[in-house]
Amino acid sequence: GRTPTKEEYEIFINVYHKTGLKQTPNFLICEQGSFDSPIMFGIFKKNIIIPAHMSSQALPLVLGHELTHCKRNDTVFKLMLAVRGSAYWFHPLIHIFIKNMNELCEQACDEQLLLEATEEEKQQYCRLLILTAMQKNKINTIPLTTFKGGKLEMKRRLSNILTAKKRSGTVILLTIVVISLIFSACTYLKT
Repeated sequence: GRTPTKEEYEIFINVYHKTGLKQTPNFLICEQGSFDSPIMFGIFKKNIIIPAHMSSQALPLVLGHELTHCKRNDTVFKLMLAVRGSAYWFHPLIHIFIKNMNELCEQACDEQLLLEATEEEKQQYCRLLILTAMQKNKINTIPLTTFKGGKLEMKRRLSNILTAKKRSGTVILLTIVVISLIFSACTYLKT
């Protein structure tokens, strides 16, 4: 990747300051190749790679999304999912569980990013998701957070954004914990 232009870096810094992150992630622009969708990766030092074809109008939303993943430490969560998936690779429900948890992770990120957004900003974000989904991404691994997903996942994300109701973070966390406990209990009872 290349270093961002002055304009791209200024946009990054403006969005970064709004997130309240303590550590500045590395920010690179990928001219061409493997990254057709914005991604964030890294456990201790976060890295954000944005494809060069992203417009300067889309950049604040894309960076906001990826920086929200940084703030939420979603790569650590996705790494834990990958470890769990590796341990129970033979269990058919683990694949459904991981897919659903990844989808919930993206939806929670969308929701947090758009908490104060106007209807117009939400619609702009949805258009950006659709455009990004049309790109062919060659990388899709668990410890990465990507800006897009499959058609059904994208439909659910768009529906969630456009019909969003304020949800309590406690309710979402409690739901995740209950699902995890049920899954663990089912696995324990089988052995």
